[in-house]
This record gives sequence, C-alpha cells and structure tokens, in this order.
Amino acid sequence: MVRELEREEEKKRELINPIFDLDGTVIKEKIGLFKWTNPEAILGLRPEHLTELGVRIKNSGKQFDILTARGSDEKGFIKQALQSIGMNIRRVIAVGTKNKVLNKNRRTVRKKQWIVRVIQRKLVDNQYENVRELMMEGLGELYSN
Repeated sequence: MVRELEREEEKKRELINPIFDLDGTVIKEKIGLFKWTNPEAILGLRPEHLTELGVRIKNSGKQFDILTARGSDEKGFIKQALQSIGMNIRRVIAVGTKNKVLNKNRRTVRKKQWIVRVIQRKLVDNQYENVRELMMEGLGELYSN
C-alpha cells in the first residue's frame, strides 16, 4: 500500500514531455469557454469538454504544460479550471493579446514557435499553421481529433 502511494506521488511529479496547445487540442473548440471580454469563462470547463487527448493527459496523472494563444490575463483561470477537473497542470504559457494590431503578422504563431525552439520540447497543436515549420524540425505534431 505504501509503495502504491509512493508510486502515485512519483507519477504526479513526472512531466509529459511535449507542450500542448489548449483550444482544440486539450479542450474542444467552440464550446463557449473562450471570450476575450470574459477571461473567467474558462472556469466553466467540465470533464466532458476535454478532447480525447485531454482525457489521456488527465488520466495519466502526470504534470503537463500548456502553450496557448490566449492572453496572459487568462493564465490563472486556465490553471484553476484544469485543476478543478483533476488535471495536473504545471505551467500555462500565454502568448496572445486582445490588441488586434499586435495580433497581425502571425505574432502568436511566431511566439509559440520561438518558445518551442528555446525550450526544445515538441508542441502538440491542432492548428497546422502553428506546427508546420516545427514539424520539419521535429518539434511539432499536428493533433486531429
């Protein structure tokens, strides 16, 4: 019994190596949890909103990181929402902004790619644009549910 508890605690400290996109990769798209005017909307997250990959991540019990195009004002809410449904989220990295001028010229795509290259961890994302160049470098994986 003690060994089982130790193993569970050890598993909770393990980190899943890829970094994951949030919307469309870990949680289903178009379910009303993403509103620029209401960053708290993500708190409505429920287990049934998880994609198949999201369920596998949750069931693993391991730590994982999110790299999202959402804004930094949502980071805390994202972490809280994922934890509330039993996910072992370690870090949320947000590269998006509400500023439409800053969002031009693929800014969030470039920021995601730059972060992945710096940390040298594969990005799993449902948007081809985000992983196209990274896939050629072995640092990107397209997720399709």
